[in-house]
Amino acid sequence: MVAIGWFVTVPQPKVVVSGDPESGQYSLQAAPGLGYSYRWDSNGDGTFDSEAFGNVAQVTLRLEEGASQDVRLEVKNAFGRTREGTFQVTRPRRDLSAGLSSGARAPQPALLAAEARAPQPALSQFDSARPVGTDRGVQR
Repeated sequence: MVAIGWFVTVPQPKVVVSGDPESGQYSLQAAPGLGYSYRWDSNGDGTFDSEAFGNVAQVTLRLEEGASQDVRLEVKNAFGRTREGTFQVTRPRRDLSAGLSSGARAPQPALLAAEARAPQPALSQFDSARPVGTDRGVQR
């Protein structure tokens, strides 16, 4: 029950990324949620496009071949809680070495699901996957 309450009260900054590697046009669609409002940093400059939250749940961008761009999304829910996620969109370079034979098909538009990358705690030399107090595998 606690897990369900946490999921409902904490905004989930998730997006679906779709795009066309041929044209470099990509779209990020934010996941809906209870009373969600959004604000985006669509050009990756570290500043949100708008100070205010709004109902714009989708942004589009165009990338050059081989380019990557971070897009940041902050979500606010009906309870006024916020959470943010950063999503990297990359346009692959064309593989000109392979060439297309008469039966080959051109690449299809990309459809990716992306989740926010949460910072991971650094591990020290004293951290272990083995619980403290266990001595399995230790011979005495």
